[in-house]
Amino acid sequence: MKNTRIENNAIFYSMNGELIRISSCGENTIRFQGFPGCRFIEENYSLIPGQCEVQIEESEKCISLQSGKLRVILEENGKTAYYYDDKKILEEKPEQNFGYGFHHYTNKGSGLWNARVTFEPNDGEHFFGMGHSWDNPFDLKGSSIDIVNLNAKCTIPYMYSSLGYGLLWNVPSTGLAELSHNRTRFTSDCCQAIDYVIIGGTPKEACSILADLTGHAPKMPDWGMGFWQSRLRYETQEELLSVARRYKELGIPLSAIIDDYFHCTEQGD
Repeated sequence: MKNTRIENNAIFYSMNGELIRISSCGENTIRFQGFPGCRFIEENYSLIPGQCEVQIEESEKCISLQSGKLRVILEENGKTAYYYDDKKILEEKPEQNFGYGFHHYTNKGSGLWNARVTFEPNDGEHFFGMGHSWDNPFDLKGSSIDIVNLNAKCTIPYMYSSLGYGLLWNVPSTGLAELSHNRTRFTSDCCQAIDYVIIGGTPKEACSILADLTGHAPKMPDWGMGFWQSRLRYETQEELLSVARRYKELGIPLSAIIDDYFHCTEQGD
């Protein structure tokens, strides 16, 4: 395929002012990166890419990369389609007529962009994950999720599909995930590149790979395995200490006591 090169087990493809890089972060993972202005930036953010063998095949109209059971096909119009065990699981959707415009960028200046990528919807597909919020249903299909962290809202930009794959949005910015019935779309408010990872496998397998890619949680210390006291809320230091003393008087082991909000002398400390 024209305008394509293979380097360090990765595919590089340029068209219409965009440089696409497709690689693997480990077995059954495929990472897509789209660089507006064809400006390649080597940046993993919190991602910890691994190494594995890949198979790359090229023809006149397309090129493919396979990692384990997961395969991606990149067509000359810039569209990617993903297959797991030879079954199509995800396919990019064009925003323009005649099958073009799969990645949308708006220049914000200083080398930063508003960017989005859109995928075709799948009938009967269900989505799970994306962290926790006060309003999130269990099945996220049909939902729009703000990618932002607020009080009582902790967004983790990873979703798992009932079709047997996970998608990690590896873009450190606020944005929006639309898991609607006519499209699946991820948008970044301000970024240098589109960057996402597809993970193939069962929920257990995908979560294990996700932990390898983003870091494993440290072991809980022994003191943290006991009883934690929390309430809404302690207004003074003496009030907190009096509760701690009472536990000691009663002989009830106490591992931690939570000094919740408004404990600071000045707001914002």
